Amino acid sequence: MYNQHVIPSAFILSLNRSGSTLLSSMLNAHSQIIGLPESSFILNLAIHFQKSKYTNSDYEKILACLWIRMKAFEKVWNIDKTAILKKLQQDQPQCLEQIIKEIQLQYSTKKDISLIIDKNPIYNHFLNLLDSTFHGNKKIILVRDYCDRFHSLISGIPKTSYFKQLFHHFSWSIQMSEYIKVQEKNPHSVILIRFEDLILSTEETLEKICVFLGIPFEKNIIENRMKSIPNFSENIELAIKHKRTSQVLDLNQLNKSELIPIKDLKALHFFNSKLGKCFGYSSDVQLSLFDKTMIILKHLPVLLVYRLFFLATKLSYYMPISIQKILTK
Repeated sequence: MYNQHVIPSAFILSLNRSGSTLLSSMLNAHSQIIGLPESSFILNLAIHFQKSKYTNSDYEKILACLWIRMKAFEKVWNIDKTAILKKLQQDQPQCLEQIIKEIQLQYSTKKDISLIIDKNPIYNHFLNLLDSTFHGNKKIILVRDYCDRFHSLISGIPKTSYFKQLFHHFSWSIQMSEYIKVQEKNPHSVILIRFEDLILSTEETLEKICVFLGIPFEKNIIENRMKSIPNFSENIELAIKHKRTSQVLDLNQLNKSELIPIKDLKALHFFNSKLGKCFGYSSDVQLSLFDKTMIILKHLPVLLVYRLFFLATKLSYYMPISIQKILTK
């Protein structure tokens, strides 16, 4: 029978442009940790392949649908499906978590792995599914100042559309509210880390995370980080988006509010400043009654679209695999 011991999982939960790739690459430099690039295949597997008994045919079907979504990351992972299939058919794991771990372990050549770190912003909408599939998992909630995150979004390439800018004015506060609930519900299995602390107090922050994860801290993970960054060179868009991850840590990613147009600053303050104080983020922007009225009128339609978009995205994972394959071609 297959070894019933399953390597535990931890998930980095964050909004995009909040440093999750940076933190994952740092932890991936640890000798006992695999920090994975993004994927979304665990969601489809958890939804469509929960069974009490798995056959060789099931393993083939699982491997055939790994990259229905996020195809750009297939080359980043660069895993050998033939080798994985052979391993699965040899060991015959009868637990989906074990099957997923077997796939994830193929990303790295490390031995004696004690923990697998996974991350993807889409996981924010599937927390119950993650908990039911990965028993006893831990969560690292990574937050970033809402103004700095917004600046990172609008200054990136390709440029963020006007509609998305309106969307990003309020997305921070909505997700932070959910993170607070997650932490209150599971205080012993959740740790909250600020992006700013990761930049300003890197060693202390990483040591704190390792203690939380139950892994001995290794000081050399900071200097070895560059060797542990996923290879995004096969995709120009991914390479541009993750350019900062491959650069030396500096303070240029902090305190960018003065570079943000005042109309955006006002909207960011309106939606996020109250909750921002809970995370140590402050804002001194002043809003008139007219400002507040115009912000509400402008953003209400976008808020409705936001709700519908993520509901549709979540429901799309529950569509039959055959239909997903057609829609994502």
